[in-house]
Amino acid sequence: AALGHKAHQLNRNDFPPNFVFGSGTSAYQ
Repeated sequence: AALGHKAHQLNRNDFPPNFVFGSGTSAYQ
């Protein structure tokens, strides 16, 4: 949950929802 929350706040505005779903989690790791 925390992972998605962080990526959602940072990448959600910079990248589309698709990017956050795939790259957002990968980038955080």
